[in-house]
Amino acid sequence: MKLLTHNMLQCHIKGVKDGYPLKIEAEKVEEREQDYEPDFLRHIYPRLNWGALREGAAAMGIDDLPEAVSEDMLEDEAFLKKFHHALLEVHLEEGSLVVEKRQMLCLAVAASAWNAEITAHPEAGVAWIVPL
Repeated sequence: MKLLTHNMLQCHIKGVKDGYPLKIEAEKVEEREQDYEPDFLRHIYPRLNWGALREGAAAMGIDDLPEAVSEDMLEDEAFLKKFHHALLEVHLEEGSLVVEKRQMLCLAVAASAWNAEITAHPEAGVAWIVPL
C-alpha cells in the first residue's frame, strides 16, 4: 500500500470516534521506483492531509519530510523528489493499520495485489486481506 492510498483511508466502524488517520505498524516495507511527475505532486498536494502523510512516512522509516509545506516548496525539485518518494515509491507490504488501539487491517499481501478477498469482522474491528 502506498502512502497516497493510506492518506485516503478512514475507518467507519460504528463506535469509532476518530477513524482518521489510521496508524501504520509496519513489518515489511519495500521501495519501488515510480515515474517522477512533479505536476501530479503539485496537483495532489492540496487534497492530502500533510500531517497524516508525515506520520505514515515516519512509521515506514521516512523521517525527512518537513513539518509544513509552503507554495515555494512545491517548486523546489529536491523537496518534490522527497515528496514523490514518500507518497508513491514506499510501499507497506506487511503490517497493520490501527485505529483507537484496535487493529483494523492486517496487511499480509503485496500492495499490488489489491485483487484480494477482504474478510471483515466489524464487531472486533479487524479485517484481513487475502490474495485471490
